[in-house]
Amino acid sequence: MGRSSRSVEGQAPRILLVGLRPEEEDAVARGLAAAPQGGVTLRAASGPEDARLAARAGSIQAVVCSFDDFPGLVDSLPDLLGAAATTPTLVLAPPGSEQLAAGLLEREGTDVLLQAGNYRPLLVAWLRRMLARREPSWEEVGRIVRHEINNPLTGVLGNAELILADPATLPPQVRSRLRTIVDLAVRMRDVVRSLEVRLQRPEPFPHSPEASGPPPGPFELLARELIR
Repeated sequence: MGRSSRSVEGQAPRILLVGLRPEEEDAVARGLAAAPQGGVTLRAASGPEDARLAARAGSIQAVVCSFDDFPGLVDSLPDLLGAAATTPTLVLAPPGSEQLAAGLLEREGTDVLLQAGNYRPLLVAWLRRMLARREPSWEEVGRIVRHEINNPLTGVLGNAELILADPATLPPQVRSRLRTIVDLAVRMRDVVRSLEVRLQRPEPFPHSPEASGPPPGPFELLARELIR
C-alpha cells in the first residue's frame, strides 16, 4: 500500500515528489532547506493518482518520480501539468533497470538517476539546478517576440515596398498581391507592438480560481493571445 501524501510547506517554487522512499523525501527536504533560491514547497504523493490531487494546489516547477510510478505519471501529465508536458522530471531507477531506464531519456525534459551508491546528494543537486532556472518575465517575452518577428518582417515589408516603387514593370495582379503583402506585414507589426504592450502589464491574464489545473505560464498565454 502506498504512503499517504504529505507536504513540507515553504514558499514557491513547487516540487512534486511521486513514490519516493521516506529517506529520499527527507534528503530532499534537508538539502533544499538551505537552497539559495529561498523557500521551496514540496508535495509528496504516493502515486500518480495522489499526484494529481497534490498538483491541483498550484503550478509545478519540477517532478521527481520513482521508476515504477513513472508510466502512470506520464499518462497523467497533461492533467497534472497542463501545457507544460515537458516540466523537468527526474526518474529514480533501481539498480538492474539501466536498460529500461535509458529509454526514458527519449522524453524531453526527463533525466534518470540510478539509486546506487551515495545518490541522494545528486538528487538534491539536480533539484537545485532546476530551481536555478527561471521563467522569462512578461516583459522579456514581449521583447523576444518583437525582436524575432520584426526582424524578418522588416525585410519582407522593405522588399515589397521596393518592388512596388516601380509599378510600371509589374502586371496588375502582381501589384495587387504585393500590396496585400504590405498591408498584412503592417498589420502584423501593429499586432506585435500591441502584444508587447499587453505583456508589460503585471497581470495581463488573471487565472480564475475556479479553473481546473495550474495557472498557465507566459508562453501558453502568449500562444492564446496570438490565435485570438
